[in-house]
Amino acid sequence: MYHHQDAGGGREVPGHLAGGLPGPGQLNSGRRADLPIALVEVQGYCVDAYRRGANIFRHLGDEDLARTYEGRAEAMRELVNRAFWMPEASRYAFAIDGRDRLLPTIVSNLGHLLWSGVATPDRATATARTLLASSSFSGFGIRTLASDQPVYNPLSYHNGTVWPHDNALIVRGLTRYGLRHEAVKAFDGLYAAMGYCRDRRLPELFCGIGKRSGPLVRYPVACSPQAWASAAPFLLLQSILGIHGDAPRGCLVVKNPSLPKNVRKLELHGMRVGGALVSVRFRRVGSRCHVDRLDVTGGALKTEIEID
Repeated sequence: MYHHQDAGGGREVPGHLAGGLPGPGQLNSGRRADLPIALVEVQGYCVDAYRRGANIFRHLGDEDLARTYEGRAEAMRELVNRAFWMPEASRYAFAIDGRDRLLPTIVSNLGHLLWSGVATPDRATATARTLLASSSFSGFGIRTLASDQPVYNPLSYHNGTVWPHDNALIVRGLTRYGLRHEAVKAFDGLYAAMGYCRDRRLPELFCGIGKRSGPLVRYPVACSPQAWASAAPFLLLQSILGIHGDAPRGCLVVKNPSLPKNVRKLELHGMRVGGALVSVRFRRVGSRCHVDRLDVTGGALKTEIEID
């Protein structure tokens, strides 16, 4: 069973060819697909929810339900990889329409499968390659819709603009698969975008016009501040710095940290892990990133540094 998105709720569905993969030399027609539409990232959210449910039940001591939810997660993950992967294009389909046809539109939604852990390692690498190609990556971030798609419009709310929270989820997914070079490239784009924003505050979205064409172009009615855009820098930093707080173990884990090329030193103060507050410094030393724990208050906390 797929989870469908009807028109009028949630993120809009760009126009696209509803007849599966385009043939040789053929582009998407731009016409809309038939409802209901099963969006690929929503299937990933379902897999992630089952996995988290399994963890909750295991924590509560219900091993039977934990195994049931783990089985559902794995079955759903296998279904998504079987049904949505397009081997000829080496990427996932955007969606399956109401007539069970694959929609091949190149959208940023594909990157959410990395966040949810649905993609296999080789398909994660292929997805990263798709999203960081010049048609998808504007230089300021990953566009909602690639510039070589027929309904692309860099000034459209969803058909070519860049959304910081969307990019933050993708960067989180890239680091999940160890694709650190790609993650830092996307981070650097958003970091450059901050330079055009008052108080370096990322807005809800901005136009997808390429960086080579000039300065960032603001979306006139974008909300700023806006909740998930305000949260995006925190997830971006957590991802590239490899930070994971394990409150039950009383431990802060930092795994394979990276600093963007324009950042030589970065300090984080008052991060909460359980009852403890910790401050950490990251420094670039040559090609490496050094980590120093500065201070801990409020309780005991172990720090683990992992470098592959």
